[in-house]
Formats: sequence, C-alpha cells, structure tokens
Amino acid sequence: MRRALERAVRIARTEAVRHARQQREQPWRIFFELFLVVFVTLVVVGRVPGVGLYPEPGAYHYGQVAASESPGTALVAARGFVGIVFVIVTLVTMLWTMKAQDWREQADGLLTTVPIPTLVAGDLLSKILKVGRFLSVASLAGAIAFASGSESVLGGVLFVLAAFALASTATAVGYTAGLAGLALASYSPFVREHRVLVGSPLVALYFGLFVGSRRASAVLGGLPIGWYADIPMTAATGTGVTTAGAALFGTTLGGVSLWWTSAHLAERAWLGDGVAPASVESSARSPTTDQSPRLLERVPTTWLSRPTRAVIYAVWRRTVRAPQALLYVFLPFVLLLVIGIELAATAPASIPVLVAVYGAGAVGAGATLNPLGNEGRTLPVTMTTPGGPRHLVRGYVLSAALVGVLPVVVLVALATLGVTASPVATVAMGLFAAILTVAFVGVSVGIGAWLPEFDGLRPADSAGLTTPHVYAVFAYSLVLALAAYRYSGHSCSRARLPTSLPSLW
Repeated sequence: MRRALERAVRIARTEAVRHARQQREQPWRIFFELFLVVFVTLVVVGRVPGVGLYPEPGAYHYGQVAASESPGTALVAARGFVGIVFVIVTLVTMLWTMKAQDWREQADGLLTTVPIPTLVAGDLLSKILKVGRFLSVASLAGAIAFASGSESVLGGVLFVLAAFALASTATAVGYTAGLAGLALASYSPFVREHRVLVGSPLVALYFGLFVGSRRASAVLGGLPIGWYADIPMTAATGTGVTTAGAALFGTTLGGVSLWWTSAHLAERAWLGDGVAPASVESSARSPTTDQSPRLLERVPTTWLSRPTRAVIYAVWRRTVRAPQALLYVFLPFVLLLVIGIELAATAPASIPVLVAVYGAGAVGAGATLNPLGNEGRTLPVTMTTPGGPRHLVRGYVLSAALVGVLPVVVLVALATLGVTASPVATVAMGLFAAILTVAFVGVSVGIGAWLPEFDGLRPADSAGLTTPHVYAVFAYSLVLALAAYRYSGHSCSRARLPTSLPSLW
C-alpha cells in the first residue's frame, strides 16, 4: 500500500514537472493562468468596503453577515456559491480527463509497468494539483477575507479545509465522469461518432452557470454539495455542525468510492477492445462524406483566388467530417437564451442588438478558433509557400463569413421587425449585424493563431477539425462579453432601436 502511494505521488509529481516545463516554453499560458487566478481570487473574496475591485458579495461579505444577527441568509447564499463552484470544477475536470489522454501513450509505458489503480490514483492526484493551481491563492485570500469579516481566526482555517475538501471531491467526481465518458465512447459507435451531440448539454450547462448564476445558486444550494459552506460557517455561527461533519465524511467516503470506480472505468476505457478506430475513421473518409460539402461549394467564390478557394473548401470539408470544434458554437446561443429571457420583458428594444452580437459571436466560435491546429501536417507547407499565410488567413475568415453572415442578418432583421416596423432600423441593424459578424470572425482567427491547440493533433491526419485551446475559448468569450456589454448596455440605456448604423458606434 505504501509503495503504491509513493508511485502515485511520483506520477503526479512528474506530470507537474512536465506542465511547468511546458509553461516555460509558452509564456502566454502563464499569462492566462495568472489572469484566471486573479479573477477567481476576486470572485471568492468578493466585495470589500473601501476597495471596490469586485462588486458582488464573497467571502468577506458572507463572514460579516454570518457574524451578524442573520446568519441564515449568509448560509443560504454561501451554499449556492459553493454549489456553482463544485459543478464548474467537476465539468472542467471532465473536459481535462476526456481531452488530455495522450500522456498515457508516451514512452514511459505506464500502462505496462504500473497497476491500473495506482495509475488512476496518480492521474487523479495530478488533476487535483492542477485544480489547486487555480484555487490555492483564491482559497487563502478567501480565508483571510472570511476571518476578517467574521472576526474569527478559526473560521479562516476551516475555510481552507472546506476549499480543499470541495476541490478534491469535485475533481474526483469530474475525473470519474470523464473516464465513464471515455469508456462509453470506446464501446459505443454512436457516442464516438457524435461526441459533439452528446457533449453539447454539458457545455451549455457550463456556460449557463455563468449567466444564470443567481438561478443556479438557488437550485444547487439546496443539494448536499452546498454543505461545504457550512464548514467555515460553524466557527462564526455555531450552527450547522451536523451538515459540516457530513460534508467532511462524504469527502472521505466519496474519495475512496470514486477512486475504486475510476479504477474499473479506466480499465475498460484504456485496456478494453471497444470499437475499432478504423471503423470510425473509414466512415469519416468515405466518398459519401467527402461529397457532403458540395452544397456549400456552390456558394459563389469565383471572385477569389485559387489558393484562397482551396483553403475555404478544405475548411468546409473538415467541418463536415469532424465537427467537434463546433461545440463552442453553443456558447453564444446559451448566453442569448438566458439573457434574452430576462430582457424580453424589461428592455425588448435590446433584443435585436443581442441577437446581432451573439449571432456574430456564434459564427466566430467554430473552426476559425484554431486555424493552425486544423491544418495539421499541411501547416509547414502552407507557411513556407509564398503567400501561404495570407491565403490561409483570408480563407479561414471567408469560410465562416460566407456561410454565417446571411443567417445572422436574417435573424437580426426578424428580431428588429418584431420590435419595430421601421424599415430604416431594420436595414441599419442588418448592416450592423453583417459588419459585426465579419469582425468577430477576424477576431476569432487572430485569437486562434495566437493561442493554437496542437496537443490533440495527429501528425498523419488533417482530415477534420481540432478542438480549440481552452485559453483561446476564454479569450474569445471575454471579447464576446465585452461586446455584449457595450452594445446591449447602449440599447438598454436608450430604450429604443437606433435609426442609423453610425448611432450604434
């Protein structure tokens, strides 16, 4: 038992060293991780009097309210906040587990030298350390803020304990769910061929938590995953000892149970015969599939140069063969649905602007978010050919704009006609939607070229799309959020639609 634990710790430590070396080779990853750490820290600490860095309540506010005469209110709000954090960590760990599985195939031969339970323990521990990189600073800052707000040092100590228990349990749940997805994909041809369809509800849930956080907190706070908030609250209120103890006991029991389940799932996912990859890949390269983009190729492109047309057609064919990169297209639609429902009654004039922003954002959230990774083995040839980089960028921009501008313009025109019958406003909004769509596609190509994803790339295969890097998705989501704040805020403040295109700027 002791030797198995030592091996698991060694595996986790090796993965941490490898990650640190990758970070030194790619400094932009360090920048984004630091940005995420700062952002998460601000969210956890929350609103602090006299500082004003983050407006929403956090650990400091909950500590103050818990020490006052209404601790029940703070406990309900804290449980909802903890529930959202638990689900987000679970979903992110699922993504890591299902996406980054190539490390087992390296030359170290872990599958042939280490028992599966030990390998699972080491892999799980490395995932916990990875989550800890983002939450450790936030946990310490939150503990200090909670201790200051509640005037209880013990509350700060228990805050760190609760954060560790929550992160460990949520990571274990996400890791087990990710292995279950891998095992299901290896045994089910439908799941393996339709990963986008199966995974889209999880992506919608992930991004929906950010937009509908108030509604989500009310639901998740009533579940046992919210009991982790009771651990630090016991020091400030003296109540909730039973639920706090149940949370800690559940962490211990759940950790052992999840490790045992993960070991069995890993054996099925890693060592099982499953579905032969050739059956899926051969179907993806069949003549029937290769002829499917012919409808798209009827789009008039004769005014373009031959290299640019070749890039456009290649992107369209890859999208049809392996559309997993289009998974993030669901993000703008989830945001539009959640925000649109709230604004439909309060500010209906902002609906066409939101449709334009999020529709344009959806067009740019597809293949253009990873142009370098999508090229695969053809990238060196493309980059060394005279004019190749220029044709590559132009082709990716037009591949999305040619098929995305018209649907967005139609949707915006219909939304505008539903608010007002003015033809001037409809034309202005249509032109605005077309310009914004092209602009978002250009931004997407720029971000994707700056933050490429090569980890899941197979050098001998460039027939399909590759999923964009999570940092590229985050950066593009930030641009989308800023644009939505700018234009929806503009429309809401005026409470009417603009009558001309220049008035939108």
